[in-house]
Amino acid sequence: MNPSDSLARDAAKALLAGHWTVDGMAARLMQVFDLSRRRKWTETLATRVVRRFGLHPPTPRHAVLANFLAADPGFSRAMGRLRSPAEGQEPLEPLGSPALTNVLCLPRPEMAPAPAIAGTDRLPALVTSGELADWLGINLEELDWFAACHVRGRHVAPGKLRHYNYRWIDKSGGRKRLVESPKPRLKEIQRQILSEILDVIPPHRAANAFRSQHSTVTCASPHVGQRVVLRIDLRDFFPRIRSSRIHAVFHALGYPDGVARLLAGLCTNAIGYDVLPTHDSNDRRDALWQTFGQPHLPQGAPTSPALANLCAYRLDCRLSGLARAAGANYTRYADDLVFSGGHDFERNLSRFRVFVCAIVLNERFVIRYRKTRVMRSGTQQSITGLVVNRRINVSRAKYERLKATLHNCRRFGPESQNRTGHPRFREHIQGKINYVRMTHRERGEKLQRVFDKIAW
Repeated sequence: MNPSDSLARDAAKALLAGHWTVDGMAARLMQVFDLSRRRKWTETLATRVVRRFGLHPPTPRHAVLANFLAADPGFSRAMGRLRSPAEGQEPLEPLGSPALTNVLCLPRPEMAPAPAIAGTDRLPALVTSGELADWLGINLEELDWFAACHVRGRHVAPGKLRHYNYRWIDKSGGRKRLVESPKPRLKEIQRQILSEILDVIPPHRAANAFRSQHSTVTCASPHVGQRVVLRIDLRDFFPRIRSSRIHAVFHALGYPDGVARLLAGLCTNAIGYDVLPTHDSNDRRDALWQTFGQPHLPQGAPTSPALANLCAYRLDCRLSGLARAAGANYTRYADDLVFSGGHDFERNLSRFRVFVCAIVLNERFVIRYRKTRVMRSGTQQSITGLVVNRRINVSRAKYERLKATLHNCRRFGPESQNRTGHPRFREHIQGKINYVRMTHRERGEKLQRVFDKIAW
C-alpha cells in the first residue's frame, strides 16, 4: 500500500465527516493530523476540494475524494512538510505511520442527503454498520455475509451458500431473460429496505411502472389521440444498472460511505459462470457473462424496481425537458420510453430521435434499435399493450381471444381452456377481465356477465 494513499484516505474521511464547508473541512483536517495551530494548507486544500466538486460531496464520496487528494500536488507537499522535523526535534516516524493521523477523533457520521431529494427527512438514520445491522435485526457477521461485498455471488460455489435462485426465460428473437430470485432471508431484508427506505423517495413523475396508483393506463393516457407516437425500448434494463450506481443512490439519500456500500451489496448480485445456459455458444455465453457476471441489479429482487426508477431519475429529467422543448409528451414504463406529439413533433422527429439516443447513451443505458417504433395516426398506436389511437383500449385481437375463451369455458367447462395447467385459472381469467374493465368499462362488464355464468 502506498503511504500517501493511506494519508489521502484518512484526509478524505476527515473532509466527509461533517458539514461540507471550507471552515468545517479545515477544522477536521487539523483534528485528524493533530495540528496545534491553524495551517494555511488546510484552508487552501478545502477550497480546492469545493472548487473541484461543488457545494456537495462527490458520489461515491470516499473513493473519489481519496483519489483526488492522492493526485493533488498541494496535498503531497503538505504531507511532506508534516514529515520534516523542526530544528532541535526528533525525526517523526516514517510516512504513513499511524502516528501521523488519528481518524478516531472525528465526530460521529451524519446523514447528508442531497437537498433536492424529497422525503429524506423520513428515512431511518443509519450512519454505522452496527446501526444498519440492528435495524435489519441481524448481527454484523450476517450483514457482511448477506451484503457479500468481498466475495459476491460469482465466487461462491453452487449450493445453499448462494443467496439467489436462478431461472432462464426464453424471449422472442432467441434472447433470454434471467430471473434472479433471492432466498427467503435475503428477500425479507430487501423488503424492509424497500418499504422503509426506497418507497419513501418518489421517482420522477414520468415513471409509471412499479408505483402505487400508476399503471400501463397512466403511462398511455398522455399519448391518446396524438398524430405520432415514438416508442423506444432499453436493452437489459435491470442488469445494466451496476452496483456503483446503486451505491450512488444510497449516497444521495444521505447514507455514509460504509452504510451505502452495505446497502448496495444487499440489493445487487453477480452470477457464477456455471449459471449461464449450457446449450448456448461460447460467444453468447461470454456476452451474457459480461452483463450478469458483474455486480448488477437483479431482476427478481423486491428492491430492484424501485432502485431502477431512482437510477433512471436523471434520464427521466433530461428526456422530459427534451420532450417539453419539442412540444411532445413523455412517459416511461420500466424499459419503454414513449413520446408523442402533433405536427411540429412529427416534422422534427428524426432530429428528436438523435437527441434521445444521445441522452440515453450518455446516461449509460443501451437502446434496442430493432424495437424502436414510429406509429402515426393512420396505423395502430400501441403502448404497453394498449391501443391509444382514439381512446385507451386493449387491442381487438386480445379482446376477441378473451371473449372466445369465456364462451368456450361456458360451453365446454373451464378445464377445456386451461391448456397450460394454470393452478388458479379462475383468478387468472378474472384478472384479465378486470384489466379490460379498467380500460373500457362497457367491454369489461360484458365479459363479466359471461364469466358469472360459467360453472366454476
